[in-house]
Amino acid sequence: MRKRLLASACLTAAVALVGGAGGWWHYTSQPEYLLRKGQAALGRGDVNAALMLVSRLEASGHADHAGLLLGEVYLRQNRHAQALQEFNKIRAQGAIRLEAVACSGQCLLRLHNAFEAARCFEFVLAEQPDHVECHRGLAVVYYDQGAMDNALEHLRAVARLDPGDGRPHRLMGLIYKDLGRPAEAVFSYQEALKRPLADERLREVREELTESLLRQGDCTRALETLDGCDARDADRPAMLALRAECLLMQAKIPAAKELLDRALRIHPSALELQKPRAKLHLLDGQGQEAAVLLEQILAAQRHDVACRYQLVQAYQMLDRTEDVAAQRARLDESQSLVLELSKLSALAEANAWDAELRLRLADVCEKLDKTDLAALWRRSAAACPKANERMLPAFR
Repeated sequence: MRKRLLASACLTAAVALVGGAGGWWHYTSQPEYLLRKGQAALGRGDVNAALMLVSRLEASGHADHAGLLLGEVYLRQNRHAQALQEFNKIRAQGAIRLEAVACSGQCLLRLHNAFEAARCFEFVLAEQPDHVECHRGLAVVYYDQGAMDNALEHLRAVARLDPGDGRPHRLMGLIYKDLGRPAEAVFSYQEALKRPLADERLREVREELTESLLRQGDCTRALETLDGCDARDADRPAMLALRAECLLMQAKIPAAKELLDRALRIHPSALELQKPRAKLHLLDGQGQEAAVLLEQILAAQRHDVACRYQLVQAYQMLDRTEDVAAQRARLDESQSLVLELSKLSALAEANAWDAELRLRLADVCEKLDKTDLAALWRRSAAACPKANERMLPAFR
């Protein structure tokens, strides 16, 4: 009797083992499992393993899963047009379709088709409101289009969904700074500093945070931020100039002079340092010394409104009446262009896909010698759809 029970138990265990092995084989041969395994391999940078899984999926008749994984391989290899072709072949609905559309948006973004990329991202978010990569994509699209309120909306979503990423906070800080909202810029930059950032981004955040604190008149925290920089970063002309501005705001004139004179011996052609030094010359009633520096600055940056105004002051000290009139005329010209740029930017903010507005902005930027910004506005104009394309549905 005991032998029969033992034999029965062994048989039951064997059946369970065979059944478990069969269940595991069945699970690991499923297309969803193979797809995720391939995506994990891609995440590790193992393209060959991913391609082997593409072949297994194709051999087992799961063309949509294979196409999605192959498209992701091409996307990883920056073969964006080929990736897009693979994603467009997918006919499945549900999660696979949404993944393909999200990836299509990434391809279109890299192929400089921002409008179609935005439609892809919006299509996915309508079904999956917390799809972080689609929020990232739309933040990029709207930032490049100059639609900053829309960009901020998606950056806030990215910050919420990926709280360990410092980049969205940094970009929010930059937007708020450019919009003249220093308090919100300061908050965003401080949040960015609590999170990992690449060294170059970290330097930018500290510099921009200091500028925003100075706009608020908060010299104490501005100096604390500068003191937190490493020696190499702190000795950059831009950071030295910011420290000098802090000292000027605190009426520490001798300390500011000493700092700037020492810095200019090391960086004699740095415009960032020449600007506060010219300001000090004006405070000391040294019109000639101020004029020399300001003329050098304006030769390189002829539409710097603050420096042009200071040059007017310097010429007034020197009783150069005709030069004062000439500089006032040039100041009026620059201020007029800056005002036009501000008005057009506000209109572009409310009309993300208006090409004509962006071309007008590019023209004004050219007149202001902002050639890089002009190129960005022309690129955003090129991304705008034609009138008939705007009537298409959100995604097909």
